[in-house]
Order: sequence, then C-alpha cells, then structure tokens
Amino acid sequence: MHVTYREIRKGTFDRDVRSAASGDAIFSGRIQRRVQKVLENPRHHGYHAGGRIRCTWVAGVGNWAVLYDIDETNRAVVLLRFVSLDDV
Repeated sequence: MHVTYREIRKGTFDRDVRSAASGDAIFSGRIQRRVQKVLENPRHHGYHAGGRIRCTWVAGVGNWAVLYDIDETNRAVVLLRFVSLDDV
C-alpha cells in the first residue's frame, strides 16, 4: 500500500475513536483501514462537506464518519474528529 499523504491526528480524533471503538478490535481495524484509504487519496475517499460542518472532508465508516482537512502544502491529512452520523 502506497501512502502519499502523511497523517496528523488531533487529540480529539484519538479520543473519539477510543470512545467509539471501546475495545472492539474489529471496529478499530475498520477505522484504521478507512484512514489508510484516505491517506492514499483523500479527495477520492471522502466528500466535501460543503460548509455544513466544521471540517472540509468526510469519509464514512458504517454509521460513523472520519472528519478531516487536507493540507496540500505539506501533503498531509489532518484527522479532526470521528463522529456518529446520528449526532451530525
């Protein structure tokens, strides 16, 4: 797997993931696989949020979403939050 963007995790993202997965290794794995896909091509694996929410891009994981910004200057994906779509 070739990663073209580096990953920057915000503390809120890590806390959200810990809370949502709460020891579920299978769900944690699904989240990490989605993050890897986003890092490979963030524009393809997400969609623009259109200003409705604070982040720029959203990538789904079942009924959950990875909220992230793309920093093209530094070729980085900034992982902001991991939220339930029921709460958005």
